[in-house]
Amino acid sequence: MVDFVFLYLLTNEFKFYYLFSAAISFILGLICNYLLNKTWVFNKAVLKNKFVEFGAFALIGLVGLAANELLIWFFTEKFHIYYLLSKIFAAFFIFSWNFFAIKFTLFE
Repeated sequence: MVDFVFLYLLTNEFKFYYLFSAAISFILGLICNYLLNKTWVFNKAVLKNKFVEFGAFALIGLVGLAANELLIWFFTEKFHIYYLLSKIFAAFFIFSWNFFAIKFTLFE
C-alpha cells in the first residue's frame, strides 16, 4: 500500500514523472516491507549483522526496483495502460520475486 499511495501522490498531486515517482515509492515501500518482514513475517534471521542483512535486503530490492521500472514503463508506454494499472501488473511479479528472494536468502 505504501508503494501505491506514494506513487499516486507523487505523480498526480506533485506532478512528478511517473517513473521517478515509481522509484521513490518503491524504495519507501521496500523500507516498510523490511520492517514488517523483521517484525511479523519471518521468525529468524540468517545473518546476524543487521547492516549486512539490510544491505542484502536492499540488493534484492534493487533488482526488484529495476524490474518494477521496466515493467511499468513497458505496460504504460508500449500498451498505453494507465500507470497505476501497469503498477498492479508489475506488483504481482515483484511481490513474488521479493518474497522468495528474501525468504531463501535472509530468513529461515
